[in-house]
Amino acid sequence: MTQSGKNWYLELHEYLISAGFQQSQVIKCYYWKTFPDGSVVKLLDYVDDMLYFGTSTDSLKQFEAELKSRFDLDLMGQAQWYLATRITQHANFDITVDQSRYCVSLVKRYLDKAGCKVVLRFHATPLPLDFIPTVDELSADEATANKLMEEYNLDFASCVGALIYLALTRTDIIFA
Repeated sequence: MTQSGKNWYLELHEYLISAGFQQSQVIKCYYWKTFPDGSVVKLLDYVDDMLYFGTSTDSLKQFEAELKSRFDLDLMGQAQWYLATRITQHANFDITVDQSRYCVSLVKRYLDKAGCKVVLRFHATPLPLDFIPTVDELSADEATANKLMEEYNLDFASCVGALIYLALTRTDIIFA
């Protein structure tokens, strides 16, 4: 899958650039194209999941027709989910996004496995509330770290990676 994902990305990238899209230099999965009438189509692509929108129905239809003529794909209508993020489109055209399901999955995957007790809707921390981590609390060696991972039934690297992803995609959490 890794190779096929990379090949898909390279083929899509080549197509988008040749079709007049520009690629963000900072966020490589973000593309946009401004049409002659001033309308814009913006697109996010991650492996085989694509999310796009436009400021004009005509430019969107043109983009979709060109995309379907080049690739064998299904257009699935308005987005409801994208990369574990729920997208809600309201009648007044407001759009909200949330990651509550992803947050709940993290709690179940890591805190439940670590044996944290559920209190109402919150998990009790396995550490004292006044605990402040310092270099002194680091595991002395890899064997000690592995022993702690076994004791708490927790893959710390995976847990930290998941929390970093959540923090980077939720600015309200990163600044909390």
